[in-house]
Amino acid sequence: MLGVCVSVVVPRSVVTPENYRQLYLEEKARRELAETAAEHADLAQAARDNQINSLATELSGVRSDLATERQAHADDNRRNRTELAEKDEIVKTLTAKVGNLAAGLEQVEQGRAIVTEQLNMALELIKRLQDELTGTGNDLAAAEAEIDRLNATVRLLKERLTQLQEVYDQLASRAPAEDEQAESTATTAVAQITGTVTAVRNDMASVNIGSVKGIEKGMTLYLYRGEHFIAHLRIIDVDDAESTGQIFDAREGATPKAGDKVTTSLR
Repeated sequence: MLGVCVSVVVPRSVVTPENYRQLYLEEKARRELAETAAEHADLAQAARDNQINSLATELSGVRSDLATERQAHADDNRRNRTELAEKDEIVKTLTAKVGNLAAGLEQVEQGRAIVTEQLNMALELIKRLQDELTGTGNDLAAAEAEIDRLNATVRLLKERLTQLQEVYDQLASRAPAEDEQAESTATTAVAQITGTVTAVRNDMASVNIGSVKGIEKGMTLYLYRGEHFIAHLRIIDVDDAESTGQIFDAREGATPKAGDKVTTSLR
């Protein structure tokens, strides 16, 4: 039995070192591969950890930026609400002022309508008396006296109407929309005297109508360019066919010049 065992072992001892070396090399290679794989796994894990840390840092920064932006939006909203409240108060104040101005314009218009009605009545009375004078020679002296009295009344009414028109123009210059509406409906029965501006120097202007046309010193005329009112002209010097006056209350941006039209009644 022993001899058999030895004879069996001897031949295997010759082959074993060669197989053992091969196995050793393969095992070594496997260990190196395992170590390399482990190193790669560690490196990959470290890379993932670094990437996760980087993403966490970036996410933290994004959250901080979002919080800052959200706070900025909240501040903007508060400011906008405050500005809207302030603007709402301004609108309410302006609305109240416009209402007061409209009430004032209405009162002025009512006064102007009354004066215009009185003037129309006076003019109708003058016309009726003048028609009666044609066939009533015996009452001529009395009628002329009555006409003089009525003419004086007309002059007073004209002066009063001119004053009201000036007040109306001043108020209307503050509210163009109400001014246009009031001017479009206003009427006047006074026969207009019209002329043309012949020269302008500084705040003085000359016109081609004078005493022959009924122009008097101290009278207020109205300058127009086309359909647009430009300024007032207060007469300070009158000749037969020409007058000179001072320009005042000119519209903003409007400068009277030769060729502009002048009239005794506000359109």
